[in-house]
Amino acid sequence: GQRAVDPLAQEVARSQARAALFGQVEPVSVGRYQLIAPAGRGGMGVVWSARDPELDRTVAVKLAATGAAAVRERVRREGRALAQLSHPNVVPIYDVVERGDQVFLVMELVTGEDLRRHAAGKPGARALIDAYRQAATGLAAAHRAGIVHRDFKPDNAVIGRDGRVRIVDFGLASAEGTGNEIAGTPGYMAPEQRAGVVAASIDQHALGVALREALAPRPPRWVAPIIARLTQADPAARYPSMAAAATR
Repeated sequence: GQRAVDPLAQEVARSQARAALFGQVEPVSVGRYQLIAPAGRGGMGVVWSARDPELDRTVAVKLAATGAAAVRERVRREGRALAQLSHPNVVPIYDVVERGDQVFLVMELVTGEDLRRHAAGKPGARALIDAYRQAATGLAAAHRAGIVHRDFKPDNAVIGRDGRVRIVDFGLASAEGTGNEIAGTPGYMAPEQRAGVVAASIDQHALGVALREALAPRPPRWVAPIIARLTQADPAARYPSMAAAATR
């Protein structure tokens, strides 16, 4: 079937058409952030590049929740928690903005490629292992803040032109031990996640699956047992923490 038209994208397109035809037109904004163009897709929808006129910088604006009040409140709460998290391997959250029944996260706009595309470029095992070690370090920082990503996959980690990996798209994130809905990308979900468990162990499993894919068909001999432990069916058989896995 046809994909539903994004009302926000329609609004921006109409504004840009009016600007082209009649000159300067008030831009479409989310809070104070003036939308420019789609910059990608996140778990909930389009991620926009936008201008912050107060600080004169370009940022990313991502729809993180829409609809039910309880969902919007959870995203607001977790967005604020992520905004307190300052780590080089987690995309920084600058602001949480509401627009009608939608909640948007405003964050750093990273120029680079996700780890799936990075692996497709065949940078070599050493570079891929380093990238995933950075991703593990970022996830460990989120876990220390009590946040579980729940949807880690190569598409949700971006390596910038500076070589630094940032974890992005916390759209399904939850505080550890909360929630009972089953969510995530099936190919990366841990067995306990399919039963509704929200724990740091599920991010370990997802990272192990992603690393195994990146290094296919045969990972270096010393990495194979690390991947095997990360992806154990029993969460108790995995590493005691993501921080411990990152140092292996």
